[in-house]
Amino acid sequence: MLIKRKLRKLDKLLSALPPHCKVYLVAQHPTASTLNKLGFPEPVEPGDHLLPDASFGISCRRNADGYDIIRRDLPKETKTRQITWRWTERHGQDKVEREGIVDKPYLRYPREHIEAYSQELSFQINVKGIPILTSGPYEPLASDSKAVLLNTIRMHVEIFGSCEVVADPNSITDQPPRRQLNWVVLPPGRRLWEESESAISKVMQKLSESNQIVVKDRLNSILKYAPEFAAFGQHGFNRYVVYGWDKKNLYLLESTDVDNATYVLKDEWENLSRLSKAEVLATDAHHARLIHHKGWTGDLKKLMEANGIQIKK
Repeated sequence: MLIKRKLRKLDKLLSALPPHCKVYLVAQHPTASTLNKLGFPEPVEPGDHLLPDASFGISCRRNADGYDIIRRDLPKETKTRQITWRWTERHGQDKVEREGIVDKPYLRYPREHIEAYSQELSFQINVKGIPILTSGPYEPLASDSKAVLLNTIRMHVEIFGSCEVVADPNSITDQPPRRQLNWVVLPPGRRLWEESESAISKVMQKLSESNQIVVKDRLNSILKYAPEFAAFGQHGFNRYVVYGWDKKNLYLLESTDVDNATYVLKDEWENLSRLSKAEVLATDAHHARLIHHKGWTGDLKKLMEANGIQIKK
């Protein structure tokens, strides 16, 4: 079944599918320019997979980042965000300009956050020898699969202009070995701060000057503990960077989102790099979260000292 527009609901699709089937979403004959735009390498190999960038459209954004439902039916609540604050101090007849990061309170309606669907695209060669990009499989009748399936169909339409729903798994080749394309690992010994700034520069440009200062300050605080390596997110992971201390089996996942958290991960990087975005951020995957607020630096220090890591002079 070929779908050429964004569906509002799945009713017609479900009525046309065999009962209790599993489906794949397929884009056939992806062009070299499409593969390049998505971020696949050249040459692309069967099993290469990635999380599409949020910039392709609202469905891609929901897939990569999730979204919030604003609860205007509830009273407003007080939240805080970190901002850069500048002020002037008088020292006798002299004026001294000061700058610091502070928590600014504000009122807003409560948000109900819907987690990212984290559906990836996998490059394969089907049984007819045709190159395809696939997502799935999905069980359309499963209640917990419907929202994911609907948004992923919309995501395919955003990227490719159409979406083919395939209910015959035999038309899809066996899944080849997966090669992760969502992370670029920086070799040890390189200048991590310069590379960190370069890797996230495109994302940082979208932030306000104040938020850029906040994010850079956090990254600099982590780099003071001399991480052994860094991994930079690509495509749908492009707002994330991981700093690791392999000998301590400790990894920090930091985001350019100002009002987020630092995720503390404790597993081998090879295992962590294979996880989807939803799996990385799931409560059973991360060891702890350091909330971005004025006490974040102190929380970071306690964490690092507990793991035997000191600031490098």
